[in-house]
Amino acid sequence: MTHLRKLTGTLLAGLLALACLSAAAQQQPETLRAEVIKPLQQAQELNKQNKNAEALARFAEVDALPAANPLEVFTIERLRAVVHLAAGNPAAAGKALEKALQTERGTVADRLALMENLVLIQYRAKQYADTALWAGRYLALGGQRDQFKQLQGQALYLSGQYQPAVDILQPRLAAEVAAGRVPDEIDIRLLANGYLQVKNSTGYVSTLETL
Repeated sequence: MTHLRKLTGTLLAGLLALACLSAAAQQQPETLRAEVIKPLQQAQELNKQNKNAEALARFAEVDALPAANPLEVFTIERLRAVVHLAAGNPAAAGKALEKALQTERGTVADRLALMENLVLIQYRAKQYADTALWAGRYLALGGQRDQFKQLQGQALYLSGQYQPAVDILQPRLAAEVAAGRVPDEIDIRLLANGYLQVKNSTGYVSTLETL
């Protein structure tokens, strides 16, 4: 939960220096329209005042506008996620983060930060297939947090994708043992059960020996 609380600060820090974005937008193929910027500025200010219900109402104004371009969608949904999290609605925040990421806008660092929070939201909501999907995308984009490799393996198993789970968990276990570290027991048990599910008795026995 601590990590999730950091999302507001992380996003607001990188979000909307809106005046700067507005000026920079004139040099970009995609721009932030003035009629989009104004309610977002208001929503941001209301969020700072912990008036999140009022902040969410500003998004209704944005959503009523003609179709937004990808840059606008990215900016809108990032801020919407912040407000939903502050309002105690992580499920809605997760949906907003997905929409933002699907635009493929923002820097790699921005997108990795959003993915980290999305994966944690989905895992805690027991949306394991989605967790595995976005953890994989996070790692493919260059994410370095080892925790997300572990979450990917666990989520694959918990979503019934047993062979992919084994393919993730087995090298992790081998690396931990080779480095002289004690592997997490939950990973060992999931790997053993994964081997059972795919009817690999050799792998099952070997994993039990490690346990």
